[in-house]
Amino acid sequence: MNPVKTAVVVPAYKVTEQIGDVVSSIHKLDSVNHIIVVDDKCPYFSGKEAEKLNLKKLIVIYHDENKGVGGSVITGYIKAMELNCDIIIKIDGDGQMESRYIPDFIEPLVK
Repeated sequence: MNPVKTAVVVPAYKVTEQIGDVVSSIHKLDSVNHIIVVDDKCPYFSGKEAEKLNLKKLIVIYHDENKGVGGSVITGYIKAMELNCDIIIKIDGDGQMESRYIPDFIEPLVK
C-alpha cells in the first residue's frame, strides 16, 4: 500500500454492462484505497450493478437528478476529500480507460 490515501472516482451513467469490469479491475490495485462510483440518476441503475460486486473498497453515491459527468466528478471529489484522500483519479465507467495505468500515475505523485 502507498503511504498516501488514493481514491478513484467513476461517474456512472448508462454503463451498466461495463461498470462491473471497470470497478473489479480497479479493486485489484493495491495502490487504491477507495473506489467511488457516482450513479448520475442512471435509468439503467449502473450504481446498483456496481453494488452487486460487494467490494470493501467500493462506495456508491446516487444523484437524485442527473448532473452530467462534471457534476458526478465533483460529487466524487467531495467524497474523496471527506475520506482524507491525498490523490484522486477519475476513470470513466465505460471501460475505455485502462485502470492498469493507475499505479503509473500515482508513483510520481508519491515521490
